[in-house]
Amino acid sequence: MSWSERIAKIDSVQQSMLFKLVASGVIVLGMITALVWYSVSQSARAEDILGRQISVVDPTFSPEEKANIDEARKKVDPGQLRLYDEAIAEQKGTMQTVADIVNRLSEQSLSTGRVTLIIVGAGAVGLTAVWAGLGLTYFGVLVLGGGVSGPMIYLGAINTGGYWPTVGGLGKFSAAVLCLSLAFSTLVRGAAMLLSGATPVLAIARNVIHEAVRMKISLVFIVMLILALAALPGALESSGPLRYKVQNFLQYGTGGSYLLTAILVVFLSAATVSQEQRDKIIWQTMTKPVKAWEYVLGKWLGVSIVGALLLGVSATGVYLFTEYLRHQKALGEEAPFVASRQDPTAFSEDRFVLEFQVLAGRATINPYIPPADAAGLEAEVQRRVKQMNDARDRDPREPEPDVQRIAREVAAQKLQEFLSVAPAQIGGLGKKFSFDGMQAAKRVNLPMMLRYKVNAGNNSPTESYRLTFVVGRSEPRVVTVNLGQAMTLPVYPKDIGPDGRLDIFVYNGDIETLRGNPQTITFSAGDGLQISYPVSTFAPNYLRAMLVLWLKMVFLTSVAICAGTFLSFSVSCLMGFGVFLMAESASFVQKAVENYSTTDNENKTIWYKEVVAWISENVSMVFKTYAELSPISSVVEGKYLAWESVAQSGVILLLIGTLMFAIGSAIFRQRELAIYSGN
Repeated sequence: MSWSERIAKIDSVQQSMLFKLVASGVIVLGMITALVWYSVSQSARAEDILGRQISVVDPTFSPEEKANIDEARKKVDPGQLRLYDEAIAEQKGTMQTVADIVNRLSEQSLSTGRVTLIIVGAGAVGLTAVWAGLGLTYFGVLVLGGGVSGPMIYLGAINTGGYWPTVGGLGKFSAAVLCLSLAFSTLVRGAAMLLSGATPVLAIARNVIHEAVRMKISLVFIVMLILALAALPGALESSGPLRYKVQNFLQYGTGGSYLLTAILVVFLSAATVSQEQRDKIIWQTMTKPVKAWEYVLGKWLGVSIVGALLLGVSATGVYLFTEYLRHQKALGEEAPFVASRQDPTAFSEDRFVLEFQVLAGRATINPYIPPADAAGLEAEVQRRVKQMNDARDRDPREPEPDVQRIAREVAAQKLQEFLSVAPAQIGGLGKKFSFDGMQAAKRVNLPMMLRYKVNAGNNSPTESYRLTFVVGRSEPRVVTVNLGQAMTLPVYPKDIGPDGRLDIFVYNGDIETLRGNPQTITFSAGDGLQISYPVSTFAPNYLRAMLVLWLKMVFLTSVAICAGTFLSFSVSCLMGFGVFLMAESASFVQKAVENYSTTDNENKTIWYKEVVAWISENVSMVFKTYAELSPISSVVEGKYLAWESVAQSGVILLLIGTLMFAIGSAIFRQRELAIYSGN
């Protein structure tokens, strides 16, 4: 029997209903076995982890020691004794809070939810491959790939010298490429099966999916995405804090996947419409007959599904490896999620920031800023205007006063004065900053984070300041800060008052040694002083971010397909990429326009700059909704992406996409396709 005959025999077996039923039963049984085995292994680990639970207990004393302590307490002033007892109770409460955090993190490592999702997801992909008639083919590829990459990974693990680590890295890279490729091809087959209806829209969408894996330009980007995603974990440095490693992977993994997928979507959208007209393939489709709106809708649906498949595979890969990194040992830990046994307050800061600031969905609250004195601001503005007018009377070459600019400067100066703290010399007072509306943070009862950025003088990188923070009723905390750099400080919900207010006193100096810093400090406006607390876990926040990225790609698809109905391939791509760049940079352009001067030194308007500012401002306003959604930065920085904002922005993007769909359908209906040759 020849090889072609053997391949045909294998194909006939994997296409048979009996094989599909048996293979499906084996996959389901394997899923159940894996879940049971993992649950049993976690139960065994739970005994050890629960035995490491930390608690803060009162010291025990013998009767003689207790009598001596009671006798000594009688000699102390009652007022001082009360303050001492309150301080001890406060310290014990803080230690117990930290111990509870460490215990919660330890219990979190026992969660079986993520592994269950992984097993179920892998089983679903396997079932899709079986019912697509590729069960034996993919099984053979997996066996062959495992036979090559498995020994390489094993040899790299047991040998640390020479070229063996490189061999192990190549083995991991090849295994990742194989898994990502099989997952994508399986999902493509599954999507084609779901679109197997006989309606024109589904038929066109199904053809687009097949076209995406046949076109050379699409294949190039698909291969680039898979290779880059597989190579990224190996490119991460093994040293350094775990939180930085996770953030770097999320930044490059999510951002790179979105960029390559968005470029592919624009190319595919433009090519699938314009090239069919150029090559006269459109004649075979439109003579079925197919309505113009059905044709455009089918193309839009097909490209959107291809984008969803690529983004889904890459996002799943990024999420799984992020979870793998999460369960590695952080700096300062004895083992993953295991803090120092000697001191419950000496838990890993690296783990704390990773769990409650990076891999979370955090809401942020800025300090309460009292309303400005309108009369005082107006008086200051008028004083400065009069001062500039007096200068013009003495010298006509002086510029005319710009009242709006002066008003902005006065308001910014008042805000800066509020966010400034004078040096805390002997007897000096600190400044109180109040954070209101923190009832939700108190209900969540999870550690919070105070983020601050201190500016002083020219922010010399060789200079550091000592600051003192007093959070609520807690003991003062003296920290060393680097000027001009964002830093964090753990804050606990117990310090929030019953009215939902958290008061923080900041002293510009070390109040323990009564030494102040040489200059006044100022917190940066906006994010220079804010409290953040987790309101969502990483997985749902990441899911919302991926949904936003897909909605953005759907918008780009509608733009490129609309352009492809009446423009050539190259011009359609240019239009699609132009919209993509304008939309992504709209937020930056809007901030730049605010600081863009359209006048010269004599306050005379420069007209071409006025035109540039007008165009830039209006273009950025058009794409404001698109630009305000920054899911990648939300994922990397752990910011909460609310369903409300996702839904609101998604509706706006879909409405714009629907408008582009209507325009494309109307244009396509008027095209003389029979005489168009592309020449």
